[in-house]
Amino acid sequence: MSMRKDSHDVGNDDDDDAEGARIGRPPKITADAETLSKIEGLARIQCTHAEAADVMGIARSTFTMFLTNNKEAFDAWDRGGGKGRASLRRHQFKLAESGNATMQIWLGKQWLDQKDKAENTLQGPDGGPVQLGVLLGKLTQAVCPLDEADDDSST
Repeated sequence: MSMRKDSHDVGNDDDDDAEGARIGRPPKITADAETLSKIEGLARIQCTHAEAADVMGIARSTFTMFLTNNKEAFDAWDRGGGKGRASLRRHQFKLAESGNATMQIWLGKQWLDQKDKAENTLQGPDGGPVQLGVLLGKLTQAVCPLDEADDDSST
């Protein structure tokens, strides 16, 4: 067998790996400090992957794959999202504590299971139960009154 290096063997040689040579195009995004900081900041303001990819100047699929394959980037995204949610919650509480009634009501509905309830009740005479027979009779008379003149002419 020949020890000659064929053109299709380029990149398969251990010497290339030892030198750090890479074959193919360079990555669109790398996990340097500036990139990780930008990713954390975008997550902090609750950007979607698509929005973050647009800001970074890369395809959404590239950004998502980068987060999937790079633990530092994933951690920055996760940390930024958590910080953003905590910051928003803090501002909402400050508004509620300062007397903002709208925020107080909204937070009560979200976290205390408070609801706007409108209760309609029907009551009969003296607050007693409704007599359905009487109610239906009155309703029928109101909707379909009998014309007495028609009754007298038929007899």
